Amino acid sequence: MSFEVIQKVGKYQYIYLAVGYLNDGGKPRQHRTPIGKIDPATGEKVYKQSYIDKCKADGN
Repeated sequence: MSFEVIQKVGKYQYIYLAVGYLNDGGKPRQHRTPIGKIDPATGEKVYKQSYIDKCKADGN
């Protein structure tokens, strides 16, 4: 299952696509892929073009 995570780094906020899984020891872990950021002036999500293209190719 994947979901979006917003993480603040310094004065910027970044959007990550997180995929949860269990490691070899059975403990929960996440793999995060950066997909965009939050525009500081407007507060709107700004996605990377590569993520938008991937979503269009997948039909989402």
